Amino acid sequence: MTKKADPKLVVFTPAVGFTGYPFGDAVHFDAGGDSIPVPEDFAILMREKGHVAPGTQFREPKKETE
Repeated sequence: MTKKADPKLVVFTPAVGFTGYPFGDAVHFDAGGDSIPVPEDFAILMREKGHVAPGTQFREPKKETE
């Protein structure tokens, strides 16, 4: 069997505060700030629902430095 590739993670700016389930557990997203890194398909769905601030692009999460 082949291992399924990890989904691409992105960050977006929520237009409104809402609760979503990007990993199966409830996560609250605050309007105006950066979201946590989420799978790109989840971010696309949130854009379709109007939860992503208009005119903003999905961004790659910042790399953690040690």
